[in-house]
Amino acid sequence: MRRFLPCLLLLLALPPRGAAGSQISSPPTLLGSVATPGDAFDVVLRDHYALVPSYDAGIQVVDIADPTAPVIVASHDTPGYSVQCVLWENQLFVADHAAGGLRILNITNPLQPVPLGSLVTGDAVLGVGASNGLALAGYVSGGFDVVDVTVPAQPVVESTVPTQGSPRHFIARDNRLYVADHGAGVRIYDIATISSPQLLDTLAFFRPTGLDLVANTLYVADFDGLHVVDVADPADPVALGDTALPGPAIKVHVVDGYAFVADHVAGGLQVVDVADPGHPIPVTGFATGFYAHGIAVRAPYAYLADGAGLKVFRVFEAPVAVEESTIGGLKARFRGNEE
Repeated sequence: MRRFLPCLLLLLALPPRGAAGSQISSPPTLLGSVATPGDAFDVVLRDHYALVPSYDAGIQVVDIADPTAPVIVASHDTPGYSVQCVLWENQLFVADHAAGGLRILNITNPLQPVPLGSLVTGDAVLGVGASNGLALAGYVSGGFDVVDVTVPAQPVVESTVPTQGSPRHFIARDNRLYVADHGAGVRIYDIATISSPQLLDTLAFFRPTGLDLVANTLYVADFDGLHVVDVADPADPVALGDTALPGPAIKVHVVDGYAFVADHVAGGLQVVDVADPGHPIPVTGFATGFYAHGIAVRAPYAYLADGAGLKVFRVFEAPVAVEESTIGGLKARFRGNEE
């Protein structure tokens, strides 16, 4: 037994590995940061730019070509408080809390965002999603609208769906819609008929605020931690595993067997090994000292939006060949059309 001890110690000293064998940086390495004029509430990626809703300062466009020196290169103010956004093709959809409603911007040139249209209903928008000519607007008082944005200058509400909580995050794929209904769990709908979404099931989580979907596995960022659910049958989802985190989990992005979590209050950036979805294991993290709101990952980097601005971390030891997507804010995938 003694002669195998050095090998055992070596294995224990190695960084954790994801499902594809990539090495995680432990702890994440903070490479650079930029202060935003208001709290950074979200982040989505477009080319070498990060688009950051900055509360009462609108949308900030950050050049991230040099991860050690991110810099704000443009901005677009909005009437309300920009708290979340989602990108579809050349259009940025913004949840502009309070007076702003749903705002639609053309960002063909990220350095010059151009307003295209808006939907203001009188209720405060907290969540937004968009894809394939449709948008979702989730309201603080509950419920969400499904909106036809084929003509961005003239959004048309196709249906209004009541909920018991405040919808904060949407993912739609293959005619299935997953809604993080803050305060009332995760709701799963059949959206084959956009004018009349049908509720399939509700998952009784505490206060979900963020979702990611990888194949048939749904990851739920909730105030009481991270939950993993098998949704192969959306009408009969099966809870697989969960884990507590230092603070409330706000957003989650899963890449190569790891869940990267924007962990509000105490956690900052938290990394959870989800290679075995039934046993998620927190492996490392970086407490920033500010409230974390949004997360986007483009390996080997993670981009964290928090109360001080945008932070860039190296989270993988080497680039990982995975499909790029963005988390933070509301991500929607309609009818199998992915971002």
